[in-house]
Amino acid sequence: GCSVRYPIVASVLKALSEKGWLEESGERGVRLRHLTLSEWMDLARDHSNQRKVQLFTDPTGQSTPERLASRLERLVTDGKLPPTVRIGGVLGASWHFPEVDITSAPRLDVSADADPARIASILDAGFEPKTKPEQRTVLAVHVTRDPWVMKEFAEESHDQWAGELECLADLIEMGFTREATEMAY
Repeated sequence: GCSVRYPIVASVLKALSEKGWLEESGERGVRLRHLTLSEWMDLARDHSNQRKVQLFTDPTGQSTPERLASRLERLVTDGKLPPTVRIGGVLGASWHFPEVDITSAPRLDVSADADPARIASILDAGFEPKTKPEQRTVLAVHVTRDPWVMKEFAEESHDQWAGELECLADLIEMGFTREATEMAY
């Protein structure tokens, strides 16, 4: 678990209550009610807008998202990257929702609570921050400090997938709105 200060919890509960997303749950408790499709999409858009993203390019043009994902998993297993670095984007969405209709991932999206430049340099020392629109993005590092978005780390399985909401936000950010809607449904 994680510890969160009372004022933060109170403000989150107030915001959820104002949206009508909470329902009574036993003695003095509340729970998140089942959200509609449009509410899930709104939540994912809001989450996407609140996190920071840093994009990286590969000057060699040799990197593929699948190879980078395999390398990332090895680096986490070897302790060179923290276990909080999670694979999201198209690859993560495909893991949560195998029916996602995207033929190949355009880039590797990762969610992390660490420095994006450090993650990129450990993954591949040749990666450079994207500075021009025409440069091809090979890596997107989404900085999130919301522990409820990240799935619990299972030591024995080395489960490296970002949570469903992270992956949904990634799809929306990349412009895969139809596919994100299908996943949210």
